[in-house]
Amino acid sequence: MNEAFFNESVVVADEFIKTIAIIDDEPDFSNGSESDHVLLANQVIKTFAKTGKSCTVFKIQTNEEKNDILTLIRSTDVCILDWKLSLALENVNEISKEEGEDDVDDTAGRGRHAIELLKEILSENSNSPKLLLIYTAERECKPIFDAVKGLFDDDISFNEDDLYIQNLNYRIIIRFKPTLKDSIDIGLKSKCIDYVQLPDLISREFANVTNGLISNVALKAITILRKNTNKLLREYTKELDPAYLAHRAM
Repeated sequence: MNEAFFNESVVVADEFIKTIAIIDDEPDFSNGSESDHVLLANQVIKTFAKTGKSCTVFKIQTNEEKNDILTLIRSTDVCILDWKLSLALENVNEISKEEGEDDVDDTAGRGRHAIELLKEILSENSNSPKLLLIYTAERECKPIFDAVKGLFDDDISFNEDDLYIQNLNYRIIIRFKPTLKDSIDIGLKSKCIDYVQLPDLISREFANVTNGLISNVALKAITILRKNTNKLLREYTKELDPAYLAHRAM
């Protein structure tokens, strides 16, 4: 792909993306936690705000909240999902086992709730391109990659080095929280993403779904309509209703 054209596609994607939903079981709004798995929510929200994007951080606590999360994701452009989601009211022995593990093991273990959410998302026939970022503090990526890849049909493209899996509707990428920079395998250090890098990352990855001459024009047109919604509503007021009805009647 021509680099100049792709960079233009990134600009188009960045202008289009306005809403991001983050699903995490350990968002910290006080910036006082030292856990590897914690997400410093205020820092992330303010980082996206500086780029004109609205970021919602949803602290998932119970299994019953998954329907609310799916409703939220349907109305957002990008979803950022933690892999290990420890929910309340789970079997005590199961939780104790999970806390004693260092890394993800299988889809029935630490990543099971993320897998269940991804299954629901991928089963829907999305009418808009979706980027899904798995943003995790697990130190092993292959079990996560294999588990996510197993959710797709055969009609996909993927790259285990770049940690992405994609079909016509969705692109899923795997990246690591910045708390792992000093402890993760050296081959994965480049995949550790600081919070300030997230806006650029999602724009570039989103462009991998939408880049193309026609698709860029379509995305740009939608962006312009979004930006001018209020202006359009001022032009097309209810005072025009009689004229419109008369025209239809004739």
